[in-house]
Amino acid sequence: MSSSSSEIISISAPEEREIDVFFIHGLKGNALDSWTASASVDKNGVWLEWLAEELPNIGVFAYNYNTSIFEKLAKKDLDFYEQANLAIELMVTHGFGKRPIVFITHSLGGLLAKQILRECKDNEDEEWENIEQQTKLVAFIGTPHKGASLASAIKFIFPRLKSNIIDLLESENGFLDDLNNAYKKIASRNDIRTIAFSEKFKTKSLGVIVPKISADPGISGCKVIVLEKDHISISKPENRNDVLFRSIMRHIQTIAKAAIPPKDIDSAYDLSDYGKSEVGDRRDLLQKMIDSNRENEYSYVNELQINFAVKYKKRGLFDASVSSHDALLADIEQRFIQHVYISLICNSATNDEISSSIQEHIIEPICGKYNKDGMVKISPRAVLEGLYFLTEQCYIKWDNLT
Repeated sequence: MSSSSSEIISISAPEEREIDVFFIHGLKGNALDSWTASASVDKNGVWLEWLAEELPNIGVFAYNYNTSIFEKLAKKDLDFYEQANLAIELMVTHGFGKRPIVFITHSLGGLLAKQILRECKDNEDEEWENIEQQTKLVAFIGTPHKGASLASAIKFIFPRLKSNIIDLLESENGFLDDLNNAYKKIASRNDIRTIAFSEKFKTKSLGVIVPKISADPGISGCKVIVLEKDHISISKPENRNDVLFRSIMRHIQTIAKAAIPPKDIDSAYDLSDYGKSEVGDRRDLLQKMIDSNRENEYSYVNELQINFAVKYKKRGLFDASVSSHDALLADIEQRFIQHVYISLICNSATNDEISSSIQEHIIEPICGKYNKDGMVKISPRAVLEGLYFLTEQCYIKWDNLT
């Protein structure tokens, strides 16, 4: 298969799929050969097919592009950035951004994935932004994140390339650091699970192209797994028992479990579309603050509810690995009615007593429930944003007026 044109190859695309898995090959590769252990490209050798068979509820896609962009990158042309933009537009036209996304990358394909996410973050196109926000997992297979590995890889693939830029890359010109720092911020912002693999064996006469130290993206919780492969074979599992295949499938299954629809997350929740105002108390947030003698708080709490409303409309409040935004709102509503409204507001409690109860019975237990294993999924401010969003949407009130 030629890599002369950019296209997305669909391996499996069930209509009701829960996740889109996107493979990006590296230098001198293409959408199928880069992932094929055997000399011939067939179903038995392409582990993209195995993944689709083992996990029938996911979509599997492979990106095919001209890898000479990395040669031009070394010459300081802009094709690398143009290629990222082209990949994003192709992804959007194929429906990416509507469900969780997993990137699986080999070698410098990992750099392209990071640039894709960077371009999506900095773009005002909502469909582009959705790709960044829906990305849940990135697997880097032999990807250089720092050090002189970029120069080694380009030198290996393009041995006749003029050496002046190679010298700059070997002395570290800041390109890798800048791109990786951008990715680390994006990964932290969106709680992207990151996994990395490096090779143990030498590739021909060049030695180890991407050693463990360079394969480490420096993401908290990401441990580099060293595979007994060289840089070429590292992305080509020989069978379904291969550690690379089993490991990536395990991580995708974890993401898939987090993508369960809200109605299946917790049957105790009476989930509803909180984006529509309730038909009961029709007073707006300002009037409710006035009627409860809290009008001095209006400016602040209105900002909170607007922040939530923007996130709710765009993507939900937080990552699906915790729950859905509706589940959170249902939790806040139930706790407010039980511990604050019925117990305190209906009994003419003071605002200080109400504030203390909100902290004790809403903010602390909800944050404790959703923030586990040292990962902050939801902040106290986010709980308050949800609380005042519910107030604006007429689901709760702050006085006992009828």
